[in-house]
Amino acid sequence: MVKLFQGSPRACNSIAIVVARFNSEITSALTDGAIHTLKEAGVADNNIHVYHVPGALEIPLMCEIVVEQHDAVIALGCVIQGDTPHFDYVCNEASRGILDVSLRHCKPVMMGVLTCDTYAQAQHRSSRSAFNTSEDAIVNGEKETPECNKGCECARAALEMISLIDQSK
Repeated sequence: MVKLFQGSPRACNSIAIVVARFNSEITSALTDGAIHTLKEAGVADNNIHVYHVPGALEIPLMCEIVVEQHDAVIALGCVIQGDTPHFDYVCNEASRGILDVSLRHCKPVMMGVLTCDTYAQAQHRSSRSAFNTSEDAIVNGEKETPECNKGCECARAALEMISLIDQSK
């Protein structure tokens, strides 16, 4: 018989949130969403550690430094398209660096760096009104609110991955 493994969000020992200060209105909303979701799942305040870095390119290094001290890391940032190819370099390198940390340490390092064409798109993906929107809050195949908060989504995914990894050991 096939054995099925499926993670479920649960409280854990310690979660790090590494957040870029650049585009701080957006990243603070993402951080608030992640913290809200973690607390809602039963993670104690003193088990949530937030590390602020200047921008998206600094996120992977801080993730590398803190990953072994935590059950998971949530990487949050916001990069908005400008008139130069700088956007592409920042997005690609931040994403690759975050993934590398996860694979190198076999721990969940969640990619919550928004890569948006416009500031309005970033606002839409970091909505504070979407804190309580979960996978269950879907009507006719669509979320009840058109907004979302990727910080909340990354926190749920981190907790699920911790559970799944624990089951697979």
